[in-house]
Amino acid sequence: MATLIAAPARGNACAMDHRTRHYRTALLGALLAFATPALRAADAGPILAAARAASGPGDAHYLGSLTQSGSKQSSGLTGRWHRSIDLRTGRSRESADFGIFSTAAVWDGRHYWRQDASGGVHPIDSVFMQTVHVTEAWLARFGYLKPGALGAKLEVLEEQSADGQSFAVIRATPRQGQPVDLWFDKESKHLARTVQVMTTYVWTVRYENYRKACGMMLPFKISADEGDPSNPEVVQIGSVDRTAATAEDFARPRPPDDVAVAGGKSVVPIEFDGDVIVEAKLNGQGPFAFIVDTGGHDLLTPEAARALGLTPVGAGLSGGAGEGTLPEQYARVERVDIGGMRMRNQLFSVIPLQFDTVERGARPALAGILGLELFERLVVQLNYRDRTLAFWPVSGFHHEGAGSAVPVLFSDHEPLLVAKIDGMPGDVGLDTGNSGALVVQGIWADAHGLKERMRSGFPVPSFGSGGISTSWSSRADFQIAGELFSRVIAYYAADAKGAFSSRTESGNVGNDILASFALTFDYTHGRVWFRPVPGFVPPPYNRAGLSAYKERADTFKVAAVSPGAPAADAGIHADDEIIAVDGIASRTLSGWDFRRVVRRAPGTKLSLSVARGGQRFEAVLTLRELLP
Repeated sequence: MATLIAAPARGNACAMDHRTRHYRTALLGALLAFATPALRAADAGPILAAARAASGPGDAHYLGSLTQSGSKQSSGLTGRWHRSIDLRTGRSRESADFGIFSTAAVWDGRHYWRQDASGGVHPIDSVFMQTVHVTEAWLARFGYLKPGALGAKLEVLEEQSADGQSFAVIRATPRQGQPVDLWFDKESKHLARTVQVMTTYVWTVRYENYRKACGMMLPFKISADEGDPSNPEVVQIGSVDRTAATAEDFARPRPPDDVAVAGGKSVVPIEFDGDVIVEAKLNGQGPFAFIVDTGGHDLLTPEAARALGLTPVGAGLSGGAGEGTLPEQYARVERVDIGGMRMRNQLFSVIPLQFDTVERGARPALAGILGLELFERLVVQLNYRDRTLAFWPVSGFHHEGAGSAVPVLFSDHEPLLVAKIDGMPGDVGLDTGNSGALVVQGIWADAHGLKERMRSGFPVPSFGSGGISTSWSSRADFQIAGELFSRVIAYYAADAKGAFSSRTESGNVGNDILASFALTFDYTHGRVWFRPVPGFVPPPYNRAGLSAYKERADTFKVAAVSPGAPAADAGIHADDEIIAVDGIASRTLSGWDFRRVVRRAPGTKLSLSVARGGQRFEAVLTLRELLP
């Protein structure tokens, strides 16, 4: 664990007091009603005038540059933190060094760059996030304290009370920006809180311990959370000064030189059976099997970390599909070898993925996931038909051959592209970690009149890093890269939290559609090449009306049974345990083996040995088409 050594003030030091933090990301203006009270007829001018009076003698101090240093606490780690701000333009750079990893984020006035914990760099540039960055810059330059709030639209909301304090609340919408709710302490008049509706959660930031520094009143402690105030991230300022910012302060972060491809290209075999699986050697050991997931990050299971002799650190939380979270730690792997491609000194999250995610029946369990970090560093081609994964160095790469280049953008770590669901365009996540065809985000579907039709299908639980996620199955038309896929299996997702609760995306496309292409991922140039490869036939819909998963090796636990389906007719209930399938012990079968069984041809007889309450019985199902 890294310990803080407070950075000394440099240049024209103005203060040596405590702590602060830059936590500005987006909120969706039309959705603020989820988190804030109704508007009321009032003038925001007196509230902001009082805030300006409490914040200093005049506007002149809120110009020039500002440099802050201190500590950051996050994910059970404490590290050094630093931020530079151009108070005239709102350009900013924030970095944190926790020892085991470092991060950085830069807004250069036009582009926002994120350097993640692995050192990899990618833009945050979706249409939604571009409006976020405008608001972020407005906040960084104290737009609410400037004359006329720099042209932002201001609306007064109902007063609020929390933690024994009373607050005057203003909703501010900078020009071309996203709204942000500003809570001003009615006693001190200082900004005490911001509330922002994010893509999948509400982001609350609390500003405390105001002190005078460089002629300004600044918060020296700022904490932020995603809805759980007991688990905040906290930055505390140790120094503030006026050192002039340079162009280098706001330059794109430099990624590490930590990858090499022997001979300029490496091609390796993959397995494709719903998931895309590739083998890798770690620190010379293995091979270990990993899911290739464009919607995820590099991670190891605790079992794989122990096999490598790693000692993870930290105490964070991770989410994904589903509403739950999992504990997250971090470890470094010296070498990752996939064929002739080698990555050095790689950071992995260590997360106890659900047993159902990693089990492979009688085969060794998966070791984890390879995600964004792989695609940031290389040009990667995924060819489902040939069952290959190819790697090229980014430098000097030029795409050759057929295919359509589709622009990709990012709101976070998953690539987004514009595609059409039932003829309506929207931002769709490209997710090779999705083993199905199409997930339709519930909020988008509701707004586009699809709710009633899509929720009339079968309720289906699915499983991800956030636990069980319930959706409804139906069919939809889907168009991507100029190719139309008619009546694909589509799942309406209505999660309240997690990856399938987005307020800004329309859907998530997975392997049962993507396998009709050879995909070349070129994040450096902001595009993915789609080359159609005809002949792929996606698997049919579950013909048993039965969803089951593994909590342990020897049984499949029944998660749900659709009313009137073959499983219901055979007397199977939720929470039953299936201990054998057609006389084959469940211990030797994987989840994918079971999925193949329930997708057999209509009319097939399926025999299941079922345990319930200590009793065992045999159930015979006659499979039939459930989703025409």
